[in-house]
Amino acid sequence: THLVGFGAGGGTVGNASIAFAAAAVSTANVTDSTYTFASHSIGTAASDRYVIVSVACRGSFASATIASVTVAGTSCTQAVASTSTAGTAQIWITNAAITSGTTGDVVVTTGGGAQVNNCGIGTYAATGLASATASATNTTTSDNTARSLAVTAGGIAVGLMRSHEAATGSAVAWTNITERYDAVVESGQSCHSGACDNQAADATL
Repeated sequence: THLVGFGAGGGTVGNASIAFAAAAVSTANVTDSTYTFASHSIGTAASDRYVIVSVACRGSFASATIASVTVAGTSCTQAVASTSTAGTAQIWITNAAITSGTTGDVVVTTGGGAQVNNCGIGTYAATGLASATASATNTTTSDNTARSLAVTAGGIAVGLMRSHEAATGSAVAWTNITERYDAVVESGQSCHSGACDNQAADATL
């Protein structure tokens, strides 16, 4: 499970804003190759829109890696990640604003020489950010362990959960942050869930 916060940078109302766009899953098994989510929703266009991408994969992550993520040809930086031998959950953000378009190809490139079994993503459009660098992060690989995240007024928060054991995403429940999607990455093997919120006041989620 991951929580990531981004600070406000003086948007049109002095606050950052985040909106969930869409989730998708690829059932392909790949080695040192790509998952391409073609014409995937990236939210409403804006002059300062950054796209945040949650990535959840099952596979031999003692060796495999997520080498890169791009959105509509724009490279991304990893904000937070945790990996077990059986899979990975990561949150990435574009290195530059994507000012136009409501869809774009999201490409997840794997590496490390080991097979990755299926990949799930979720996308969010964020505006009014102070920078594309997270202001706070928290993560855990332990089951049913509460995590907290300090978010300043006007900031945003994003959450991602990947379970290796769950057969469906329906068992996921978030507290103090709004769930946006549940999706099966691989039936009987892996699911992921995403959450996000705007933070009007200083808060510890």
